[in-house]
Amino acid sequence: MKASTKLFLWELFALTELMMSPSPRRLGQTFEGWAHRRGHLRKIHRLEAEAFLEKLPGGSGDRIYRLTSKGKAAALGGKDPTQLWSRNWDGIWRLLLFDLPTKPKTPRNQLQAFLRNHDFGCLQGSVWISPDPVGKIRKKLKGYRHPSSLLLFEGHPAGKEKPGEIVKEAWDFDEINQCWNLYANCLSEMEKFLQKEKIDHEIYNTWRKEEFALWLKINDRDPFLPQALHPKNYNGPKVWKKKLSLWTKLAPKLLH
Repeated sequence: MKASTKLFLWELFALTELMMSPSPRRLGQTFEGWAHRRGHLRKIHRLEAEAFLEKLPGGSGDRIYRLTSKGKAAALGGKDPTQLWSRNWDGIWRLLLFDLPTKPKTPRNQLQAFLRNHDFGCLQGSVWISPDPVGKIRKKLKGYRHPSSLLLFEGHPAGKEKPGEIVKEAWDFDEINQCWNLYANCLSEMEKFLQKEKIDHEIYNTWRKEEFALWLKINDRDPFLPQALHPKNYNGPKVWKKKLSLWTKLAPKLLH
């Protein structure tokens, strides 16, 4: 998918998902008008044909637009923070150990990249950990799964280490919080748009690209752990709540 399409889906997430609850019928009318004025109708129709966006009939013949589950996943980069933070943790850690040669590096690097992409934390170079069941990714690990090269364990620390201690070692939450802080600063710039009667779309488009780039950085680094495992200083949920609140206020201005 092109970067421009991902950026457009990111905006549609705000204009559809965050505006559905207050007044969906009115949104159906204003959304189509916005798409027409901004020259987005062709994009809208293409995304609809590709099942990223769907159109529902309203009570009076209006059409209500919303992202499909496929569209929402694409807009958020495959990670819905609210959903991931609210998932339950069964208290069991999944530990993955591997022994792959450093030369050639390709298989080892590929496995480490795979584990990062699936939000495993690194306790040390060949010891990785996750709070989530690994059933869904086990097949993908098939090429590495041999007792002499890769082992998966489930259980509790024998030394009774607290979950917070393990989280601190496995994930760099100093860097993660720094990313969220940068995103919070970017959101503060959004508040300036709310103070103006009319939005300068050129300035807004520049800001939107910056916001999306910062979100992708967070998406790449944050494992979005269950709430039970959040470090005390983790500011992700607070900043995300601010994002949703500000976007809900900004969306009507953009649609008119």
